[in-house]
Amino acid sequence: MPSPRRPARETSRRPPSERFDLSHDDEFRASARDDWERTAAHVSLDTSPETAYLLLGQTISGHAQEGHGCFSRRYLNATIGETIAAAGEDAEHIRQRREGVLQDIEALLSDALHANGELPLRNTGGETIAGLNILDQSADPMLFLWGFYVAGAVMDNRGWRERMAAWTKRTLGKEFNVHTGDSYPVSLAALEGRGVTLDSLAKGGRVNMDGLALPENPALGSRDVVSAYVQNSVGTGGSDDASLVYIGMLYGRDAMAGAFLADHVDTLDKYCALIYHGGRDQLLADSLLGETRFLAQFGPDGRDWLREEVLFPFLLFGNKSPVKRLWDAPPKKVKFVQLPSSSQSYFQRVRESGLTAIEAHMEYATNGTVLDEGLPIAFEKMPYFRFAEELENRIAFFTARGLFPSSEMRASWF
Repeated sequence: MPSPRRPARETSRRPPSERFDLSHDDEFRASARDDWERTAAHVSLDTSPETAYLLLGQTISGHAQEGHGCFSRRYLNATIGETIAAAGEDAEHIRQRREGVLQDIEALLSDALHANGELPLRNTGGETIAGLNILDQSADPMLFLWGFYVAGAVMDNRGWRERMAAWTKRTLGKEFNVHTGDSYPVSLAALEGRGVTLDSLAKGGRVNMDGLALPENPALGSRDVVSAYVQNSVGTGGSDDASLVYIGMLYGRDAMAGAFLADHVDTLDKYCALIYHGGRDQLLADSLLGETRFLAQFGPDGRDWLREEVLFPFLLFGNKSPVKRLWDAPPKKVKFVQLPSSSQSYFQRVRESGLTAIEAHMEYATNGTVLDEGLPIAFEKMPYFRFAEELENRIAFFTARGLFPSSEMRASWF
């Protein structure tokens, strides 16, 4: 019999816990189990059962860190592995299974580089890659790889985002502070010894990472060695939702499929066997730059994609901030909103209408159609019509300022 469930909470007002070893914390274990059971029963993802299971522990650890769901306080150092174990599941087995999916994706990228004709997005066992039902398709291999590259190497990259901010000031005459950060393998024992929490790293505690970030690359994930996100600068972050829509609008569904898969890699590598500096999505995407066939489509020297009008507008369009701040004379009576950013769980969560956010985004990006105006987007549950309104504002601004890459250049690539 499952234990009695605590009522779900949106936020917690109890003092947060900074403990690192939660294995003997009875309250944490009971909350983790309750939240696991409740979330598994009430949240449906448009994925294979295996993929839903592999993502669940990450969702529960997020609840623990923020004091959401069945957790009555925030646990600032609750790792994915610790939370899975507290819920009574086999944490190491799940880690290895997630690593296996990452290796499947790496193999698919290799297949794409050598494909002749359409590429089925499947693993070596013939199953839809990573168990993502939205990717049950075949794709043009180069468009697929381009989408993977842009999302994996550029979308969250500190250097690209900082250069985009400088370009915005130079091109539009507007100051633009961007949020940046990097992921590192860290030792929990070292963090505890310095009195640093995972939460403070992620939220800009201005921590000196010497002695905290492990030099090994990759480092072997374990109970002590985990992937940690470290905030470098405070500013406006990116909306993965808007970024994926931009890729779909300009390059089509096949590129958007590659971008979505890169975002999935960014999720899986938070808990896997091998932890790389900068993340596995960055590693796999950057490896494409060493491939002649990938680069050959971008002009005689393979460098046309580096032109500033290609990737800087992508990063600007995908920013959370309303485009109103960049507009000298924005249209009157137009509502501008800050856009949310979905996690993989929220992208694939089946809502009452039977739709998922990523399904709605693909339809909007490729056909301009809003399938469900009330579809809630991300944790903030922004209704889709409001999300689409802000995208239309951005499209109008980009069109007026000539910021979209030319269709002639894009056609010459693909």
